[in-house]
Amino acid sequence: MTNKESIVFVGGLNPQDNEEFLKEVFSQFGTVVSTRVIKDQYNNQSKQFGFVTFETVEDAQKVQSMEHIPHKGRVMNVGEAVRKPPTDISYMLLAVYLLQKIPEVQTSGLNRTQQRKLDEYYQELHKNYQEYLKQRLKK
Repeated sequence: MTNKESIVFVGGLNPQDNEEFLKEVFSQFGTVVSTRVIKDQYNNQSKQFGFVTFETVEDAQKVQSMEHIPHKGRVMNVGEAVRKPPTDISYMLLAVYLLQKIPEVQTSGLNRTQQRKLDEYYQELHKNYQEYLKQRLKK
Protein backbone atom coordinates (compact mmCIF):
# COMPACT_ATOMS: atom_id res chain seq x y z
CA MET A 1 0.00 0.00 0.00
CA THR A 2 1.30 3.44 -0.96
CA ASN A 3 1.92 6.03 1.72
CA LYS A 4 -0.16 9.13 0.87
CA GLU A 5 2.79 11.32 1.82
CA SER A 6 4.84 9.84 -1.04
CA ILE A 7 2.45 11.29 -3.66
CA VAL A 8 3.26 14.63 -5.30
CA PHE A 9 0.81 16.89 -7.11
CA VAL A 10 2.09 18.22 -10.46
CA GLY A 11 0.35 21.16 -12.13
CA GLY A 12 1.07 23.15 -15.25
CA LEU A 13 1.30 20.19 -17.61
CA ASN A 14 0.87 20.61 -21.34
CA PRO A 15 -2.14 18.86 -22.93
CA GLN A 16 0.14 16.29 -24.63
CA ASP A 17 2.10 15.39 -21.47
CA ASN A 18 1.51 11.78 -20.41
CA GLU A 19 2.53 9.34 -17.68
CA GLU A 20 5.83 8.49 -19.41
CA PHE A 21 6.71 12.19 -19.52
CA LEU A 22 6.11 12.52 -15.78
CA LYS A 23 8.25 9.46 -15.07
CA GLU A 24 11.07 10.79 -17.25
CA VAL A 25 11.10 14.20 -15.58
CA PHE A 26 10.67 13.10 -11.97
CA SER A 27 12.96 10.06 -11.98
CA GLN A 28 15.88 12.46 -11.47
CA PHE A 29 14.57 13.13 -7.94
CA GLY A 30 14.11 9.52 -6.81
CA THR A 31 12.53 6.20 -7.68
CA VAL A 32 9.12 6.77 -9.26
CA VAL A 33 6.61 4.04 -8.44
CA SER A 34 3.74 5.37 -10.56
CA THR A 35 2.47 8.40 -12.43
CA ARG A 36 -0.98 9.55 -13.42
CA VAL A 37 -2.20 12.37 -15.65
CA ILE A 38 -5.79 13.33 -14.81
CA LYS A 39 -8.15 13.36 -17.77
CA ASP A 40 -11.66 14.63 -18.28
CA GLN A 41 -14.06 11.70 -18.01
CA TYR A 42 -16.18 12.90 -20.92
CA ASN A 43 -13.68 13.94 -23.59
CA ASN A 44 -10.57 12.10 -22.32
CA GLN A 45 -8.42 15.23 -22.63
CA SER A 46 -5.79 16.09 -20.06
CA LYS A 47 -6.83 18.42 -17.26
CA GLN A 48 -3.17 19.47 -17.27
CA PHE A 49 -2.30 18.15 -13.84
CA GLY A 50 -1.29 14.82 -12.42
CA PHE A 51 0.39 12.89 -9.65
CA VAL A 52 3.75 11.21 -9.16
CA THR A 53 4.22 8.55 -6.50
CA PHE A 54 7.74 8.10 -5.18
CA GLU A 55 9.14 5.05 -3.47
CA THR A 56 10.04 7.06 -0.38
CA VAL A 57 8.36 9.88 1.52
CA GLU A 58 11.71 11.65 1.69
CA ASP A 59 11.98 11.89 -2.10
CA ALA A 60 8.41 13.19 -2.33
CA GLN A 61 9.03 15.80 0.35
CA LYS A 62 12.22 16.90 -1.39
CA VAL A 63 10.27 17.54 -4.61
CA GLN A 64 7.34 19.20 -2.79
CA SER A 65 9.71 21.63 -1.10
CA MET A 66 10.91 22.83 -4.53
CA GLU A 67 7.42 24.18 -5.40
CA HIS A 68 8.42 24.58 -9.09
CA ILE A 69 10.21 22.22 -11.46
CA PRO A 70 11.77 23.87 -14.53
CA HIS A 71 11.82 21.67 -17.62
CA LYS A 72 12.74 22.64 -21.18
CA GLY A 73 11.79 26.29 -20.89
CA ARG A 74 8.65 25.89 -18.82
CA VAL A 75 7.78 25.49 -15.17
CA MET A 76 5.61 22.85 -13.53
CA ASN A 77 4.09 23.47 -10.10
CA VAL A 78 4.56 20.78 -7.48
CA GLY A 79 3.13 20.32 -4.03
CA GLU A 80 1.47 18.02 -1.58
CA ALA A 81 -1.29 15.86 -3.02
CA VAL A 82 -4.45 16.81 -1.15
CA ARG A 83 -7.84 15.21 -1.70
CA LYS A 84 -10.41 17.91 -2.37
CA PRO A 85 -13.81 17.65 -0.72
CA PRO A 86 -16.61 16.78 -3.13
CA THR A 87 -18.36 19.67 -4.80
CA ASP A 88 -22.10 20.18 -5.09
CA ILE A 89 -21.95 18.83 -8.64
CA SER A 90 -20.32 15.64 -7.30
CA TYR A 91 -23.28 15.08 -5.02
CA MET A 92 -25.67 15.81 -7.87
CA LEU A 93 -23.88 13.32 -10.13
CA LEU A 94 -23.99 10.69 -7.41
CA ALA A 95 -27.70 11.29 -6.83
CA VAL A 96 -28.49 10.97 -10.53
CA TYR A 97 -26.37 7.83 -10.79
CA LEU A 98 -28.17 6.25 -7.86
CA LEU A 99 -31.56 7.22 -9.28
CA GLN A 100 -30.66 5.49 -12.53
CA LYS A 101 -29.69 2.34 -10.64
CA ILE A 102 -32.76 2.24 -8.42
CA PRO A 103 -35.86 1.58 -10.54
CA GLU A 104 -38.23 3.15 -8.07
CA VAL A 105 -37.53 5.17 -4.96
CA GLN A 106 -39.32 3.78 -1.94
CA THR A 107 -42.07 6.31 -1.33
CA SER A 108 -44.48 4.43 0.89
CA GLY A 109 -45.72 6.63 3.70
CA LEU A 110 -45.56 9.85 1.68
CA ASN A 111 -48.72 11.80 1.07
CA ARG A 112 -49.53 13.09 -2.43
CA THR A 113 -48.02 16.53 -1.81
CA GLN A 114 -44.77 15.04 -0.55
CA GLN A 115 -44.69 12.61 -3.47
CA ARG A 116 -45.24 15.45 -5.97
CA LYS A 117 -42.47 17.55 -4.38
CA LEU A 118 -40.10 14.58 -4.47
CA ASP A 119 -40.92 13.93 -8.13
CA GLU A 120 -40.35 17.59 -8.98
CA TYR A 121 -37.03 17.57 -7.13
CA TYR A 122 -35.78 14.52 -9.05
CA GLN A 123 -36.94 15.98 -12.37
CA GLU A 124 -35.08 19.23 -11.65
CA LEU A 125 -32.01 17.29 -10.56
CA HIS A 126 -32.06 15.29 -13.77
CA LYS A 127 -32.54 18.43 -15.88
CA ASN A 128 -29.57 20.14 -14.15
CA TYR A 129 -27.44 17.06 -14.67
CA GLN A 130 -28.27 16.93 -18.39
CA GLU A 131 -27.38 20.63 -18.73
CA TYR A 132 -24.13 20.04 -16.87
CA LEU A 133 -23.24 17.21 -19.26
CA LYS A 134 -23.96 19.40 -22.30
CA GLN A 135 -21.67 22.12 -20.95
CA ARG A 136 -18.89 19.62 -20.19
CA LEU A 137 -19.07 18.10 -23.67
CA LYS A 138 -18.77 21.55 -25.30
CA LYS A 139 -15.35 22.10 -23.68
